[in-house]
Amino acid sequence: MVKRKECMPEIYVLDNEKKCNMVSLSVKKVYGRLIVIVIKEPAAERVWRRVFENMDVKKIWSNGNIKYNRIECENNDFLIKHKCDRIYTNVVLNKINNESFLHYFFDCNDLVDFFGFLKKLLKENWCVQLDLEEGWRKLFLFGVFEKSKTVNFCLINFVLSHARLAVVYRRNYVHFEGRKVNVKCLFKSLMKRDVEFICKHGSKEFFVSGNKLIYEGERREIVFNW
Repeated sequence: MVKRKECMPEIYVLDNEKKCNMVSLSVKKVYGRLIVIVIKEPAAERVWRRVFENMDVKKIWSNGNIKYNRIECENNDFLIKHKCDRIYTNVVLNKINNESFLHYFFDCNDLVDFFGFLKKLLKENWCVQLDLEEGWRKLFLFGVFEKSKTVNFCLINFVLSHARLAVVYRRNYVHFEGRKVNVKCLFKSLMKRDVEFICKHGSKEFFVSGNKLIYEGERREIVFNW
């Protein structure tokens, strides 16, 4: 505890709008309050709050470092969360060649069939009720925040991370090479290559438990329930 010498004036501080005598506060408590004052809200959180009203934007950091995820997926997810206002056209206000962030990831007509396929995939292969309508955009961009010992939510986030990367790759093929590619085929190819490689050199249990999307065949091969 902080000890006050004789003849020193009493000092009071506000702690959560409650006036407290400095003597009653530990050094740890004082340090904690000073840190709160100094810390600034990340610019990314302010941007996402403008896009998704009433969203707890601090949750977007929950799904970092998805288990067994490829580095390209992790980097892409990092850019979406942290650099959306500079890398992907400033989400709300700015546009590059009339391409807004929401068009980039959602409003492009070439993505309609893929999103229908992806929603069906999630509904049929996980025995959970996912908010696939009103909350679809948040789910697609940031994944599932729930935890469970019986439902493989981690694999859902793995799948969605690969889906986001497939959308970016599709757009880059069009933008830089003038080639139109099928985003669904691209997504399946990315998933198949990564899952089979990890199962061969790592652990199958992560992919075949708590879901119906991936299972082990009669010959112990990996089968996808597309």
